[in-house]
Amino acid sequence: MPHPVYGKPKHELKTLEVNLELPGRSNGYQTSMVIRGRASTQRADLWVIREQWRPEDNERGLAASDALAHVILTALQDRPDSQSGVERSLIGEGWEDVPLPF
Repeated sequence: MPHPVYGKPKHELKTLEVNLELPGRSNGYQTSMVIRGRASTQRADLWVIREQWRPEDNERGLAASDALAHVILTALQDRPDSQSGVERSLIGEGWEDVPLPF
């Protein structure tokens, strides 16, 4: 509900919560990662990124560490404040090849 004087709050990315489950026998040697973007003005998460790697896909931890570094860099540089915003930052938007006028 918006404040009667100040209006709707501007939710800004303030913290990241990272949960990285390391591979082991109990989880079938899979690596799991959940990163939550949080704002101090909102109870719910602004956005959530979930990834999971099988042992053959993780390349000795490189896939998980690269994904984690990419999300952290995106948070630092772009400060996405929504799920669509973080997806645009991570994946990018498509571009249109406009024909030249000549």
